[in-house]
Formats: sequence, structure tokens, C-alpha cells
Amino acid sequence: MRTWKKPRLSAAVARRPRLGAGLGAVFMGLVALSTGCGEAGESGNEETFSALAPQDLQGTPVTCQQVKNANPSARDGEYTLYFNGYRFQPWTAWCHDMAGTPTEYLTLKQTGASNYSQYTVGGETIGETVRTTYFRLRIDPLTLRVNTADQRFSSSTGGLYFMGSLVSSMPYASAMSCNRSAAGAANLDLRDTPFSVATNQFSLGGYLPSGTSNYSQSDQVVDMLGGGWCGWNSLTGISNPSNQNGGLLQLKLTHNKPRSCEELKDAYGYSGDNEYTLYINGNPNKPWQVWCRNMAGTPLDYLVLRNVGASNYSQYTAGGASPGISVRTSYSRLRIDPLNLYVVITDRTFTTSTGGLLHGNSVPVNSMPYATAMSCDGTASGMANLDLRGTSFSVSSNPFALSGYVPVGNTQVINAQVFNLTGGGWCGWNSVYGFTDPLNGTNEHLSLVYTP
Repeated sequence: MRTWKKPRLSAAVARRPRLGAGLGAVFMGLVALSTGCGEAGESGNEETFSALAPQDLQGTPVTCQQVKNANPSARDGEYTLYFNGYRFQPWTAWCHDMAGTPTEYLTLKQTGASNYSQYTVGGETIGETVRTTYFRLRIDPLTLRVNTADQRFSSSTGGLYFMGSLVSSMPYASAMSCNRSAAGAANLDLRDTPFSVATNQFSLGGYLPSGTSNYSQSDQVVDMLGGGWCGWNSLTGISNPSNQNGGLLQLKLTHNKPRSCEELKDAYGYSGDNEYTLYINGNPNKPWQVWCRNMAGTPLDYLVLRNVGASNYSQYTAGGASPGISVRTSYSRLRIDPLNLYVVITDRTFTTSTGGLLHGNSVPVNSMPYATAMSCDGTASGMANLDLRGTSFSVSSNPFALSGYVPVGNTQVINAQVFNLTGGGWCGWNSVYGFTDPLNGTNEHLSLVYTP
């Protein structure tokens, strides 16, 4: 995964000129925002990305033991592992007992009303219905088989007796009852993980068994009913699935599509810069189009904008303290972190700019960051447009705010994919919230949402 580093606000930018200090002092204070924007074209801020994994380990560890070998001080927690060691097949494991013998668990995202096994009381049993809810599953990272008997990360309620034997918990993926009906229930829910359940693993067992197993949600959800006199629905071959009498449940890594240009290159050996298909979180049901740049070296990811020219531009309008010709920068592609869905609004690799002005009557400006409207004439004469129509992304909410000295402006939300901005002041701007330096900023980002 990639991490982002937020730039510190320079002392010059942090100091705000006082209102009574006179326009000259105001302008000189704002000159400290000197541009350093560079020319349009192949000049993006590529140093703003870091390719470190969450555990700050290089390579593609397959097991928690390999994580520990690389970092002996690693503690219990979540780490990125790679099935078969392939970079494009990552998954998140909970590594348990890192101080001893590391073991792998899959953290379930759907809990409470999901991921439980139930032995329903009645008939030949007395007591209270037993339900065991699972929060993590013990998984073999080499085979992707789940040990359904492992109840380390589970909780159970109830307790019943069958022929004098106490049942206080149930293995994963088991539904059972002894009241001549399929009153037992179970649920498997792997949504929001990269795994699905392999088919044809469940069968009925016991005396006069009945029940069903219904797969849904691309085989990530299985709803089970089971029972009889006594009977159950569980993994094929299991006898009397109660307490910790379980088996091995086979999972499949279904979210194994390339998530980034780097993974695309590793998986298929592509070396040419071009437009390719990537997948959000490796999910084959969430494709999107990317422009992969520098595939012969260190690949970089860009979102291709479909509406350009009259859309997707930023403008610093000349006038007042900044004489010259209004600067307009038009964007055709946006630098994107495909793992976290951030756009770096300061990357100008695929842009064209017109005009040129002197910010504060001193500092040359010839290009602008994405989604930024600015002026220094006391009005909201700066303009910008964001248009993501034709892409697989939108903006979740209004992320824009006014900043600078005596800022003015407005954000018009057409829909989640189209925003019109006006901005300015004396000097001021309208841009992504928290963007304190539109002329020197290096890695400010705009969060997107996948909306195909």
C-alpha cells in the first residue's frame, strides 16, 4: 500500500498579514507563496508517493512467520500477506502470537447477525439454543483452508444437553437441531474480504437430516439451514458437528485482479505506457480505466478525464495585486493513488497552461493545481471546474473550502461528479479543504469514491 505525506505549512505561509498593515504589507506577505510550479507537461510531483507496505516491510510475505523473520519486533496485528507471493494477490491477515509461533487469521468484516453457527434446542435436546459468532477465522495462507474448529476469536451463548452431553459452542459453518426439522441455522459472510467460499462443500448428516445451503453475493455469502432427528448441515465428512468438532473449509481468493499499474506490470509483464483496466481492491466486479505511465521503470497511475477543454481546469484570474494575463491550466489526466483513491491535485504531468501573471506583483505564476480558483483583486474572479463524468469515480461530499487572505468564493455542486468553483480575495482561493499553499503545495489530495 502507498502512504501520503502531508507537507508542513511554511512559516511564511502561516503568518497572516494584519488587516491594518496596508496593502503593501499584504502583498509582500503573499509573495512568500512563491510558485515553483514548473512548466506544464512531464513535470509532475512524483516524489509525493511512497511504496511502503503498512508494516513497513519490503517484499511479498506469504506467512506471518515471514513477517516476523523480516521484523522480529513485529507485534500481533493486521499485516498484508500475498498469496503465492504474487504482488497482485494481497490480502490482510491478523497475525496472532507473533512473540511465539505466528498463526494467520482472517478478520471478518460482517459480524453480529452474520458469521454464526447455531444448534437450535428442542426435541431430543434440552436447555438453551447454542449460537457461536465468529470474528476471525483460522486460515492456512498456503492453501486458503479455514479450520472451522478454531474458536479463538468467537463468542458463544446458550448451552444444551443431548443424551447427557453438554454442547456449549458450534464450529463454523454448521447448522444443527434434534426436533425433526431444519431448525438449525448458520451464516458465512466474507463480504469486504477478498475471499469467497468454494462450492459443493456442504452436505446433510445425522439421522433423518434436512436442510439447505444457499450461495449468494458472488459466493461470498452462504445461508444454511440444518437439522433432523438429530441431523445437521455442515462440511462434508464431519460427524456430529458440535463444540470444536470441525473440519477444513476451502476459500478462494476472488479479488485477485491487479489494483495498480505496478501490480499490472508484475502480473503480466507489460512495459508500454497505455490505458489499461485496474480493479478496486482487486475485485473483478469493480473495474476502472487507468493510464499507466513509466511502465518501463517505476509505474505511475493516472485517471483519464473524458471531458476536457471547457471542463477540468483551474484559473488564477489576473488583476489587483497580480497583474498580467489570467493563468488557466487544463487537465487531461489526474495522478491517482489506486489503493487509497486519492488524486494529487498538484501533479501537472498531463496539463496545458495559458497565460502568465506576477503573484503579488513579484512572483511569476504560469500554472495552477487541479480544482483551484484564485485571484488577488478582492473579488471571487478565480474559476475552476471538476468534471468526472465518463469515469468510474465521484466525490463523496463537498470537499472544498475558502482560504487565504479575506477569501471569497462559492462552490456549485452540480452532482457528485461535477463541481464549479469561484474563488479569490485579497489574495484568496477556493480549493480542497486544508490546501494552504496553492502555489507551492506538493502533495495535497482529493478523495474519490468508486461509483461505476
